[in-house]
Formats: sequence, structure tokens, C-alpha cells
Amino acid sequence: MAPLDVDASNPCVPPSHPLVASVPPLPSAVRGEPIVIDAKCGRINADRPVLLYSNGRLVVVRELEGDVGGSSDGSGESKWKGGLSRPHGVKAFVYRGHMAQVTAAKFSPSGCYVASADARGHLRVWSYDNPEHLCKLELSSAMAGPVRDIGWDFESRRLCVAGEGSKTDSSSECARVIQWDTGVTCGELGQHTRNRAASCAFKPSRPMRIATGGGDDSRVLFNKGPPFVRVVDDKTMASEKCHERGAVNCLRYSPDGTKIASVGTDRSVVFYEGKTLELLGRMADVHTNSIYRCDWSSDSKYLVTCSADGSAKLIDMEAGSELQSWDILGEQRNRILGAKAAAMGGASSSLGDSASSLGSPAPKKKSATELITSPLGTTADRQGRSAQLRPDVGGMVMGCAFLAGDLPVAVCLNGEIAALPLPSGVGPSSSASASGGATAPKFLTGHQFPVSAMACDPVQPGRFYTGDTDGVMCAWELGQGGRSLAALGRIERVASESNDSGEESEGADVSLMNRVHTGAITSMTCIHNSGRGAVLSAGWDDAIRIGDGTKVRDKVEIEAQPNAIGRGTELVAVVTVKGVILMKDNTIVSDGIIDLPFQALSVDVSADDSTVVLGGENCNIYVYSVHPRSFDASAGQKELTLKQERVL
Repeated sequence: MAPLDVDASNPCVPPSHPLVASVPPLPSAVRGEPIVIDAKCGRINADRPVLLYSNGRLVVVRELEGDVGGSSDGSGESKWKGGLSRPHGVKAFVYRGHMAQVTAAKFSPSGCYVASADARGHLRVWSYDNPEHLCKLELSSAMAGPVRDIGWDFESRRLCVAGEGSKTDSSSECARVIQWDTGVTCGELGQHTRNRAASCAFKPSRPMRIATGGGDDSRVLFNKGPPFVRVVDDKTMASEKCHERGAVNCLRYSPDGTKIASVGTDRSVVFYEGKTLELLGRMADVHTNSIYRCDWSSDSKYLVTCSADGSAKLIDMEAGSELQSWDILGEQRNRILGAKAAAMGGASSSLGDSASSLGSPAPKKKSATELITSPLGTTADRQGRSAQLRPDVGGMVMGCAFLAGDLPVAVCLNGEIAALPLPSGVGPSSSASASGGATAPKFLTGHQFPVSAMACDPVQPGRFYTGDTDGVMCAWELGQGGRSLAALGRIERVASESNDSGEESEGADVSLMNRVHTGAITSMTCIHNSGRGAVLSAGWDDAIRIGDGTKVRDKVEIEAQPNAIGRGTELVAVVTVKGVILMKDNTIVSDGIIDLPFQALSVDVSADDSTVVLGGENCNIYVYSVHPRSFDASAGQKELTLKQERVL
């Protein structure tokens, strides 16, 4: 196997130790802000399911072949269209060209270039189809504030950018259209109230049109060109006001350019004619909460939508009706909370009256006339729906798209990517066959935040565990002789089976954010004793969590912030900001925190549990021996302490 060249995705990997497997981070998500994901990855990627999204300052191009139901040949190397031969286990490319959080990224229709923008308003257009990934255009002030959406024209020559302009500078714009190769503006788009635009869309055919959605004014503004200028006539002015309130979160043209769809916080889906911009129909109350994103299938017949109510839906455009609803929030709740999910309330388990169960069609189809005249609902109805909202915000669906082959995917607030299967005969036929007859979403998991700790399982070869700065833990397994890496799932926090103290157990993370710790995880270790295995993690919530690699049930509270964990055969030493703690059998066996005359940063324990070695902030290494201090008859074990032997 040839070594992997050093490029933007692995700049720290030396050629002498080639990268053979990697799993990219999950999409970043902020509550209340839609996630921009792109599955229309251009002509050079049309034969494979590829998803483009952002994580912090990174832009991730992730290949999902084999992860969402497709087959994978398992060969040693695969030829990416990004210009590199990569080992089969490397299924992602990570671009590191931004200095601020990336808020939007889109492939050009050719697939050769990617336009990405960040929270500071910086726009970069960089090459994807060569190993250097050179930056072709950099605008440091494309927007005064964050860029919310990007759109390419069908010729891969022009870019539309929507975001937040300055609130004090009258010349600042919230929507722009430029020539990407020069950065020159090619028209003046209509501007939204408070200088905030939430989305934009470029018509994929001539005559060219651009639509932008407001972040505050609930308007959809239409522009024609080039050079582009706002269309102002009676018919278009009436179409601009079809959303009743809030933001127009997403606008998308159908691939054939004949229609455009918009969704927003008023829970409605509005359809317009692609050329004349005339209103075609409006579906009210499609979801029970704000709709964040929508996307078209390749044949322009189906639209997928996602919402804060935790569901995604498939709409048949020809019939003007809802075909399918996926209860993604319910699936995550059942997977994480198990049987106790039913106790969370019968009303909330259905996600509202309009959300049908997974794999079942909508109970009622609306005619084209009803699409326009359907009421939004009374104030009492809205208050009733609001009362059903649960604290399980991690299941909110923040983004959705159709992959190559028309397989719908969705992204939740907790970052997990859900592949949404379609029953046979429903929706695009190719996606139904690609799902392999599955009826439940398949979740791709991992980390959203930096990985701050890792522990290898000493008994199960290839098994290891990771923890991140958000308190999330994951289990992983190497396969094919170390040439592939698979995520076994996130480790869940569950209620303890026994609680000798009589106190109520903390239980699972009902927010569905999968946090084991409520603070950053600083260190982890695995220990096996008498055939029993345990994974111990220390976090900035001043606690040691103990689990079996799939579930975390026990918690040991400590009186200081932990920094590191070291283990021997049975003895575990935990370094805190105030000293060190000794543990055995998941119980503290020292007299609280053992004070140290220095600030310890690292720790290890000898295999015979007789020696503890500490690394200090003063660049010294301290060697301590373990001694019994007293015998606790009630506990049946000795209380241990440390005695300093030498300093290195």
C-alpha cells in the first residue's frame, strides 16, 4: 500500500506512518440555527453518496458509501475524485482553510470547486479536484456578519451569498451575487429588513433567477439578471408575502428549474413557479414546529423537509401531498432511553397530531386547493403544541438533503446523521432499493467536539473509547487488520440498577445530547479485575463516571476538578487540582483527596499497584509507594495513602 500524501486533511501525518483509517467529525449545530449540508456534490461526484458540511473551522467532505446502505468492495485503496488515492478506511477529506467557525459550504455544479464561508463573513472558493486544494478566491468581507447560505449558478461562474449585514452601515448588504473568479459584483439584489437574510437559491437554468429569504421579515425576494435586480410587479409582490411570520429558513430550486420551495418558522412549505415566480401552492402546518431545511430529489418530484419537532417528511410535489414521515426524535429517544421513553408522556411520543409514525404514510392527503387555503391554526392550537415540546433538544432535526441515488439523510442537533429509508413503492425508487428494505433510520455517530481523552481496552483487541470536550463518549473498533475503523456507538448514561444510598439515580441524559459528563472529559482508562471490565472517565463536572463500554451507570463525586487518571491492576489514581485520589472496585479508598506539595498534572500506577508516579507542574517526577493507613471493618478493606520515595 502506497503511503498517503500529506495534504490539507492530514498535515501532521508523516509519510513513514501512513494514515489507513479515519472517521471525520460530525456536523456542528447550534440550537435555532439551520445546518447547511450539501449532497449535490457536482458532476464528478455524481456516482457516489457524498455529504458536505462544516464542523467548527473545518469543512468536511464525507463519503457515505457503505454507511447508509450501499455496498463497499473493501479493496485496499479507492480513487477519490478529489485528486488523491486514499486507503479504503479513509472516507473523508477535511479542509482547514478558515480561521473562524464555518457556517456554509457548497459544491459547484461541476464538483471541481467548493465555496465556503464563516461567521466573520469571509468567503473562500477552493479547488477540490486536485491534491493541493488551492484557494482560488478569498473575500475577507463578503458579509459584515455571518454568512448563512451560498448558492452557485448552473455554469459554476457566479455565487450568491446570503447572511447578516451591518446594522449601522447603510451600504452593507445581506445578499450579494458575484463572479467567483474575480469577486466582482454582478448586480444589486433586493435587501431584507434589519439587513438579515437566511437563505438563497440560484435557478439552475436560463433565464437566471435568484431568490433570497429574510431572516426577520418573512419575505422571499426575487431577482432576475444578469446583471441582477429585484423583480417588482404586482404578481411577484404578492408571492413575496406567503410566509406569515419569522424567518424563511431555506429556499431551494428544483433540479429542473421549474419550481422553487421555501420553508420557515411558520411551519409552512410554499411553492413558486421557477421562472415567473408566481405562487403555486402553500402547505400549512406541515410540521408542529419551525421547519429548518428542505431539499429536492433529482427528478424534481419529491421534497424532503426537517423540523425542530424532531421529524422529517417527504412531500410528493405532483400530488401535492405528504407521503412519508420519519419520527427521528422518537427513534433516538427509544434507542437512548429504552423502555422509560414511554413514561415521558404519551402526547409527546407522537410529536404532535400531524407527525405520523415511522414507516407509515400520512393519514390524510391535501388537495392542491387545500394547499393554498389551509389555515395555520388558532392561538389555542399553537399553545397546545408548544406544551408538548420536550427538553430532548438533541433530537431536533436541523438539516436534510438527498444523497446521490435519492436517499434522504437528516442531521440532528446532537450531530448524528440519520439515513432515512423509504418503503418499496414510496418516493424515488432508487432510494428505496438502496435502503435495503430497512424501516428505521440508521444513525452515523461520532464526535462533534475535540477529542480530549482516549482509552484502549486491554482485553478486546482493537476496541477503544474516546471522550470529547462536550462530555460525550464513543466506542470504536478497528477491523480488517487495522485498515478500517467503525463507530460502535455513543456510550449512554443510564440510571444505576442499585443505589445503596437511597438517593434518586441521575439517570439518562434526557436532552438526547448523549452527554456522559456535564463538562469536558479530561482523561479515561480501562480496568479489568476478576473478569469484570470497566471504563472510567473523569470530567470537569467533578465526577468519575464508571461504565461497561456501552452504558455508564455509576458516578463517584469528588471535591475537586480532575486532570488525569492512571491505573495498575486494581488500583486507580485520579489527579485533581487539589491532590490525588485512590480508588479500588469503583470506590474511593483514600481518605478523600491526598494533599501534595506540588501541582500534579499526570499519573501512572505500577502493575502490582504498589507504586504511583506523578508528573508535576515544576517539571519533576515524583515516585510514591502505596501504604495502608487504617482498616475499615464496615467496608472490609484497607484505607490507602501515599508515601514519597524519591524525586526525579
